[in-house]
This record gives sequence, C-alpha cells and structure tokens, in this order.
Amino acid sequence: MHILVPLDFSDSSLLALEAALALATGKKDRISLVHVVEAVYDFASQAAITVENHQSESKKMAKKIIQSHVQKGVRMDYLQKEGNPTILIAQTALEQKVDLIVMGTKGASGLKKSLIGTVTVGLLKEAPCPVLVVPAQASLASIRQFTVALAYANHEPPMLEKLVRWTKTWKIALQVVHVRDESGIATTFKEELMALGMKSYLAKQFPKGSVKLITRKGEKISDALADFMEEQGGVLVMCHADKSIWEQLIKKSQSLQMAFQTKVPLLILN
Repeated sequence: MHILVPLDFSDSSLLALEAALALATGKKDRISLVHVVEAVYDFASQAAITVENHQSESKKMAKKIIQSHVQKGVRMDYLQKEGNPTILIAQTALEQKVDLIVMGTKGASGLKKSLIGTVTVGLLKEAPCPVLVVPAQASLASIRQFTVALAYANHEPPMLEKLVRWTKTWKIALQVVHVRDESGIATTFKEELMALGMKSYLAKQFPKGSVKLITRKGEKISDALADFMEEQGGVLVMCHADKSIWEQLIKKSQSLQMAFQTKVPLLILN
C-alpha cells in the first residue's frame, strides 16, 4: 500500500504520520511525505528568498523524521511542492498512484466552520483516493476499530469490499452501524427489515464474520452516530457520495462536530 502524508511539521501532521506507520504492515508498503510551500508576498524577490529558505529547512527536518523511523522497516520518501496545498496534494496522490491519504488536523481551529479546515475539506472533495483525517487529540489506539455508516446506496458495496480487504490486512476490527428510526410503528417496521436485510447481506458477502453489525436507536442519524462514536471510539468511515448522511453530520450535528474536533478520526472513501 502507498500512503501519502501531507506534512507541515506540526504536532498534528506528525500524529498523522504515526497513524500511517501504524497502518503500514511491511516492506511492500510505502509512505510518501509531501510538504507544500504556500508563500504570498508583494515582492517576487522576497518571495523567492523566503521559499528557498523554507524549502531548505523543510528538507532537513523531513530527513531527520525519515531517519528516526528507519528501524520500522517501512519505505519512506519526501516530496516538496510549491503552490496551492489542496490542488498539489490531490495531484501528487494521482501522479504517485497513492492508495490512501492520511492527514492531521489542528483540532481547535478545525470544525468551527466546515468540519476540519479549508485544505482538508477541499482535499476530501478533490482527492482521487480515500482520505483518513486524524484530529489533533486522537489516540492511535482508535485506529484499531473502524465503524462504517452506510446509506444503503448502490455505490457502497465495492467500497465496503475494499474496506474489508484493508482491515483484514491491518488486522483491524470492522463494524457497520445501523441507526433505527423509532419515531413511529411504520418506520420501525421498515427499519427492522432494513437491519435484517443488512445482517443477511453481511453474512452472505463476508461469511467468515469479518464484519459486525451494530444497531442503534434514534430519530437523527447524526446524533445517534455522535453518541455511538463517543461511547465506542475508533474511526468513523463514510462514503463521500453519501450526501444525505454527510450533510447531516457536517451541517446539523454540533455534538459530532465536537467529537471530530477532539478525537474521532474520519475515513472518507471515494
């Protein structure tokens, strides 16, 4: 697996690197660090000098980081770009045929307006591969359990199959959470049928029991997921195309936003 880690040498980006190292399983895996220099000045000569100094210092710091992880046996390399971070990170992921991007967030400045900052939000839209977002206060222990929120859409089965392969390789527990709407009798019956259908589907597609189904009650998906992630921890997994769940999570749930801001990693599949 080829993992790309955007690096600005902050504690949050270094935590993302540790998360990537936790997912790298052997010599066949590769981690590429990418640092994007975004400098804007009124005078071109001043900008050129500043960027050159920044690039020199960044290379030295990256070299030290790579050397400090040599004993872990994972191939690591460093890439340096200049320009728009969102565009260049996505472009690098495409050019390098990256399987996964793992990036950190700075926590307190992240979710107040748009989940986790403009660069991260832009990358979630533009990235050609899945993105794992690791909040500043996340524990690496949370990487050991993945919880999937599904919208029962046609695009989800192949993504779920990919996730099962990944978690099997990583030796990580995988579970699907189904939120049952208990607002009325008719709705309850429909939700019960959906839960039974999902249980049968998982048993048929993954007979070895590699995926566990968890059912929770609640009128709002966002609130139920927030409560569940607060209790269970781990990584919340969603598909980028699941607009209904996505909008509820990002726009309507203050409690889930706070959870992401503090400690809940988010894996977006696309």
